[in-house]
Amino acid sequence: MEILPKYNLAIFDFDGTIADTFSITMQIAKKLTQDFNYEPITSQQWQDLREIGILQVIKKYKFPLWRIPEVGRELHKEMHRNIHKISLFDGMAAVLKELFEHSIQLGLVSSNGGDNIQKVLGDEIASYFSFVECGVSMFSKQAKFEKVLKASQVNANQAICIGDEIRDIQAARKAKIPFGAVSWGYTNIEKLLAHFPQEVFHNVTDISKKLLIPSAIK
Repeated sequence: MEILPKYNLAIFDFDGTIADTFSITMQIAKKLTQDFNYEPITSQQWQDLREIGILQVIKKYKFPLWRIPEVGRELHKEMHRNIHKISLFDGMAAVLKELFEHSIQLGLVSSNGGDNIQKVLGDEIASYFSFVECGVSMFSKQAKFEKVLKASQVNANQAICIGDEIRDIQAARKAKIPFGAVSWGYTNIEKLLAHFPQEVFHNVTDISKKLLIPSAIK
């Protein structure tokens, strides 16, 4: 039976969606709090990160916005030094290949650096992505989603953003693009479900199962 894509474009987040970076991010964050002479990150703050998202954590704990670019640069540097510890989630490489082979255009929008992403993906998997926007600030994802959408020449309702954070789903909604929430990322899936994503992926293989469907039931 012929398999047809449900969407013509899939725009992925990287950290927590494609690659398992949470534990290394925790380690780096602890180091940076020492380097910048901040108070140690509490367990409650980590829990907040997983439940209310980074933007609300910044607001709740009154983190100075002007320090974010500097901290972000240091985070990327430390991530690069520890890149050998980061890998794709199990099954992700096969899923991305399957989507690519069934003519779904792939995009990637991430705050992580392009060199980090390239090293983790490797040349073959990286080649599946037609549109890549790296080093994206936490406040500009909507604009990058719209940029990828325009470059792909795909209508918004024929695209899907796939991610693991509340800010991802909010940015996708502002760009009028359907959103697919993953259950294995930074944010607890229950918190993402409260924002009513169009698709929910409970495991990695769910992505190909829900985005590639037999033509008889499309």
